[in-house]
Amino acid sequence: MKESEQLLVMSKKLFFLISSIIFFVALGIGYTIGYVTKPVKEVHIKTVDNDKPVLPAEPKAQQESLPQQKQEVQIVQEVEAKEEKSKEIEQIHKNLYEKSIMLKRKQILKYTLQVGAFDKKINADRLLDKLRGDKIKAYIVKEDYYKVRVGYYRSFKEAIKASERLKSLGIENFVKKIK
Repeated sequence: MKESEQLLVMSKKLFFLISSIIFFVALGIGYTIGYVTKPVKEVHIKTVDNDKPVLPAEPKAQQESLPQQKQEVQIVQEVEAKEEKSKEIEQIHKNLYEKSIMLKRKQILKYTLQVGAFDKKINADRLLDKLRGDKIKAYIVKEDYYKVRVGYYRSFKEAIKASERLKSLGIENFVKKIK
């Protein structure tokens, strides 16, 4: 080999060696910086208003961290209890709203059509299926019997008109005032 070729090969080897050293030094520095400046874990405590990230404090001693952990657990339990209570209150409001709508409906809609009354629920279900097959919206009310009824009407005149339409379809019925 010529001297210029040997010099070229040596410079390639030297370049590779220097590059490798720089790589490993940079890797070591990067690991050290990453280890020293590791991100602090955020703890989210849910409140009724919003989520606020809370950074946990570094414990000074093992003895001090245990009470702090108990306090954090207690806070989380209190927040969960408040959330559960707010869900219960929301459900109660929803139920009250639905009941108020039903009361208003009963006050406004005073009449219905009764098409059958049965001792056994299975017989009422058969009539209900037959009516629904005819595209008639019917429902069952359990009183002293299983009563199959159709519609709600504001006035007696509206109920009579609907009754006549059902009779024209061959479905016997009568107008019933809603209590």
